[in-house]
Amino acid sequence: WSWQPETPQTLSFTVVQDEHTDVILRDGRAEGFVKAVFRLACSSCASAGQHIVMDIGANTGYYSMLAGAHGCSVLALDAQPGCAPWFESARLANVAAGHFGADRVRIITRPVDDAAALVDVTADSCWVMHKTTKRARPKPPGEGRLRLEPIGGVELAGLLPSGPIALAKVDCEGAELGVLRSLAPLLPRIEI
Repeated sequence: WSWQPETPQTLSFTVVQDEHTDVILRDGRAEGFVKAVFRLACSSCASAGQHIVMDIGANTGYYSMLAGAHGCSVLALDAQPGCAPWFESARLANVAAGHFGADRVRIITRPVDDAAALVDVTADSCWVMHKTTKRARPKPPGEGRLRLEPIGGVELAGLLPSGPIALAKVDCEGAELGVLRSLAPLLPRIEI
């Protein structure tokens, strides 16, 4: 399967160079297919008005920045607070370069799940495909851990602007089933 835009376009956006981005840029682990689907889903954002992309498991934000550069409103979610500084630096670089406006892309560092149980995470790590990149010194076991409250579908719906959801990407390293159950209230709005 392949998709080529009717009119070739150049799209500029900034991302953080890391292990995750390298895999995406090399089209490793089927990322070429994911990028093609993303480009197809996001191509309607600029022309069709207010479309939303949900990037659940955003990590350092490659797909969020791509969607923002296409003109989509992006709500990115990642349960790893250690990814947020890298995500935010890419977001601010895109805003400074004029690739998208300051309110176009935002991140929430909470897990998405339909369960009410708190989720235990490492405060300063950013897992990248089963590898971790530490943002600070290694800590003894138990130190530097957070317990985060999951965000469910009803609360998530309240955070989204009105309008269709062009795409909901879910890549959360094994927690996908809880995410999909929590998205049930949003299913009528999701196009892809």
